[in-house]
Amino acid sequence: DRFPLAPSLATPRILASSYGDTGVGKTRFALTGPAPIVVFSLDDGTEGVVEEFRTEEDKEIRIVRIDWTAAEDESAEALQELAVTLRDQYISDLRVALEHARTVVVDKETDLWNMFRYAEFGTPKADVPRDFDKVNQLMRKYLQLPKKHGVNFFAIQGVRDNWVSQNKKDGTQK
Repeated sequence: DRFPLAPSLATPRILASSYGDTGVGKTRFALTGPAPIVVFSLDDGTEGVVEEFRTEEDKEIRIVRIDWTAAEDESAEALQELAVTLRDQYISDLRVALEHARTVVVDKETDLWNMFRYAEFGTPKADVPRDFDKVNQLMRKYLQLPKKHGVNFFAIQGVRDNWVSQNKKDGTQK
């Protein structure tokens, strides 16, 4: 009796991470989950897809836009402050979404991870020691949190060309 008995029924849900080229259907797949749906959008890639589900299926889809872009004249300190603010707002909004949504989507998780790192360290060019374990553990915590709430969760990742030198691609993506 010291250890709890494992459950005999699985929680019906989808926990997925997807990646691929633009336009292959990653967001469309995520929006097939049951409503209400909350989409955390860091790349504004929902146009043309969300509207279809809203009009044809009348799905309740809420978009939380996270504008993680730097102005040309923005200082590194101001950008780190913005990253901290956006990260903290994301965490707060995620907790609310997990209580009220049946499906949660992060589009793009790779941009979210970058924002978490920037909030922790500031500019990637700063010559300071970095405790990546700490920030990676924090990010993992919020990627794992949906499991505890029984919701469908989709993390959409971006891909980019792999470069072997400053001016040559190797034909693969990462």
